[in-house]
Amino acid sequence: MSARNVIRGLMVAVVALLASNAEAFDFHGYFRDSVAFNSKGGGQVCFQIDGTYFKSRFANECGRYLEMVFGEGGKFQNVDWRVEFMPASAVGSDADKKDNFIMQQMWLGMRFNDWDGAQLWAGRRYWRRQAVNAIDWFYWNPAQGNQAVGVEDVKIGFGKLAVTLIGMDGTSDPFDKTFTSRAVYMVPDVRVYDIPVNPGGTIEVGVDLAIARDQNKALGADRAGVSPLFTIQHKQANVFGGSNLFVFQYGQGAFAKATGDGPGQLLQGGTSDDKQWRVIENLVFNPISDVSGELVLVYQDIKQATDPETGVTGAGIFSAEIRPSYHFSDYFKLTADVFYQTISVKDAPAGTGSPNLVKATLAPTFVLGRKYDSRPELRFYVTYGSWNDAAGPATGGGAFGTATNGTVFGAQLESWF
Repeated sequence: MSARNVIRGLMVAVVALLASNAEAFDFHGYFRDSVAFNSKGGGQVCFQIDGTYFKSRFANECGRYLEMVFGEGGKFQNVDWRVEFMPASAVGSDADKKDNFIMQQMWLGMRFNDWDGAQLWAGRRYWRRQAVNAIDWFYWNPAQGNQAVGVEDVKIGFGKLAVTLIGMDGTSDPFDKTFTSRAVYMVPDVRVYDIPVNPGGTIEVGVDLAIARDQNKALGADRAGVSPLFTIQHKQANVFGGSNLFVFQYGQGAFAKATGDGPGQLLQGGTSDDKQWRVIENLVFNPISDVSGELVLVYQDIKQATDPETGVTGAGIFSAEIRPSYHFSDYFKLTADVFYQTISVKDAPAGTGSPNLVKATLAPTFVLGRKYDSRPELRFYVTYGSWNDAAGPATGGGAFGTATNGTVFGAQLESWF
């Protein structure tokens, strides 16, 4: 189906929703776009070590992105229902100007009040996805981009329970229509959340199992039949005027990757030898109206002999970022951002070294509000990246030749609406 026909279909659906019950109609979304140039000549360049799952996103995002949510809800007897559609447009870097029109969400939920508020739902949904905003990394997000059905918000006394069944593809290419690549992993997801453990603090625990369902072992004879992902996280409110998140995850087999980026987030054909554990510390602070910011620390211990993205038998990756802002007024602030990442490659050939990257940004910003997440923001920025020879020229997008540093300057608009 062409993008034009999809847009026409969405317009018809939106008009029908408006005509049916305008009072229940809901519309909101998100977008960002930028104009930028690099010091070598040319447009926007993003700094990232090749093979890593995320980068520092602040003033370091190539391309533009727009998503719009169209929602409608109602009530039938003792059931509250809601349907949502989220079309999105994503344009890549200078090297990839293709406009990818995608449907990020389309789902229906029915909340049964006779079930004490539990909801039955099905479709494609941003379902309880867990992320670190500063690095735009969804570390626990198996449902996004995949078909799913589940029940959530089941009260169990000490918290809530959700059980979901997800179908995940054996390819990261959304246009791959081959029979053997579609929905080859069946993933039951079980979570218990909103467990109070201390004043203002809750714990969430979950287990995901990627069960291989490929025909004739199309993903490889040695692929793991069942690949687990275990997650436990603690969220603390009211910390320095913000919040704190601490996460531990362990994944094996197909879940030794778990990048959280849609259908490509599994390590397709992962074996029992593929493993990863990681810890995440994320602090958002806003202690006084003049100061806000975010701190991120991530350590990943990876053994992925079959992952073509890393090309190594294993690695320890440490990432750290601090992004403080000083608010001069309700509509202007100065933001600084410093990001450091290093990879210790296990069993690396002699003399290859450990790739590392330092990325620093200074951004005078016009913003509406004094909160860390106040939007919209219009940033004017200068971003500097420095990396070593082991990281290679790809760290600077290939724009700086054999140099191990470079600069990007420009402006970016980001807004929720």
